[in-house]
Amino acid sequence: MGTFKLDGDVFLHIKQDIIKVGDKLEFKAINGDMSDFHIDDVRAKYKVISSIPSIDTSVCYTQTVKFNESMKDYNNARLITISRDLPFAQERCCKSFKDEAHFLISDYNYRDFGAKSGLVFTDSQILPWAVIILNEDNIVEYLEVVNPVGNESNYQAVYDFLSSKK
Repeated sequence: MGTFKLDGDVFLHIKQDIIKVGDKLEFKAINGDMSDFHIDDVRAKYKVISSIPSIDTSVCYTQTVKFNESMKDYNNARLITISRDLPFAQERCCKSFKDEAHFLISDYNYRDFGAKSGLVFTDSQILPWAVIILNEDNIVEYLEVVNPVGNESNYQAVYDFLSSKK
């Protein structure tokens, strides 16, 4: 079995047919308590989905902490962090800072988010770094697929988008 290394151009590691601005995205995943999560259950004008490969990596953890801290400034949005980690690992890593306004969900079981968005590394089947902002009708209004692999999201672009929608 060969090894898979997460580096380089992200688009060499994911399918070319990914979600686009203007597309609708509905999916289900798993909450930290192992109950089902449905995107339709999130009531907010904007849903900021932060996709990460694994909460146990420094870039993923940093992105999750930064968004968790900054999203409190945006009453028009709710934060959703998704990975294919087990919910137990997500909760363990984030219990010191996560608040009730931050949905921490796992795509490990249904794999619905990865399948419907097309955002999945083909070799390893984990999610790439990406930010998707959905409106209240679950239509994609903002999309950033972080490139190259291993970089953090453009936080300021996300904040500018949300500020422009206040």
